[in-house]
Amino acid sequence: MPHYKFTSPLVIGFFALIYVSLFFTGSGAIWPAIGGLVWTVGFMAAIKFVNRQTAVSMNVED
Repeated sequence: MPHYKFTSPLVIGFFALIYVSLFFTGSGAIWPAIGGLVWTVGFMAAIKFVNRQTAVSMNVED
């Protein structure tokens, strides 16, 4: 990505702003924001699990 030192924080800030806006829905329901948080934590846990399994399998082969 060109000019990543500038664009990377800009993109992260944009997505953070979108996520924060989920808490301010007109209906007063915060379920979309909670669902996004659960999905994010679950996805991070899955990635961590896959990375751990990859590291273990690489150590076994050595």
